[in-house]
Amino acid sequence: MTENNSKNTTLARNYHRLQSQLCSLTFFPPRYSSDRILAAADRNIYYDPRNPTWCESPHWFGVVDLSPSRIASKGDRGYYIWQEGRRPIVAMEFLPPRTQDKRPRSPGQPTAWEVYEQILGIPFYVTFDQASDNLKVFRLGGDRYERQELKNGIFWFPRLEMGLGLWRGEYRGWRRSWLRWCDSRGNLIPTPEELEAGRTEPVTRGMTKGDRSSSTLIKRLKQLGIVPDRI
Repeated sequence: MTENNSKNTTLARNYHRLQSQLCSLTFFPPRYSSDRILAAADRNIYYDPRNPTWCESPHWFGVVDLSPSRIASKGDRGYYIWQEGRRPIVAMEFLPPRTQDKRPRSPGQPTAWEVYEQILGIPFYVTFDQASDNLKVFRLGGDRYERQELKNGIFWFPRLEMGLGLWRGEYRGWRRSWLRWCDSRGNLIPTPEELEAGRTEPVTRGMTKGDRSSSTLIKRLKQLGIVPDRI
């Protein structure tokens, strides 16, 4: 691997990590209480009990209406569909893909697209190319994914009562385009840093009270392995 390729790989890996973190910190569907929401980054999804090692690892995925006891027990890196009883409602991949995404598959093992679309039936699949700022959203229609149109650069998820679009700004020292969750008015769902900086009014308008309580934020940060007082 050349020096430039190595540098690009490192940058992509750092971007993938930060983008996943940003999605997790702002994933608060108002219809669901925080103890029934799971936001996961780089966690293996195991989908076939007959082939228990077969898995997919999207950069990010979200699950809603999950049993609180199941969320509390998520100390490992695996999400086992046959144990959890809930499929993710949305899975995301950030491009370009990571080197480990090219790992060989076992004979007969389906592709990631086939798993998300035909086996798991994940309602929404999102891809985002950081190099071109190209956001694509696919919605499951019947047994096939259909690409969706964005309205004013935002896609609205009815069941989540949240939208997803591009925001150009600085996060963790990187100024670029980021995927961001937003409310029905297009206002960004704030990160803990934005709340701390007092940016609550312009970015949280329209949210129900209690959605972003300090205790909820602390729980989400601990899920991500972040020490709150070090942010």
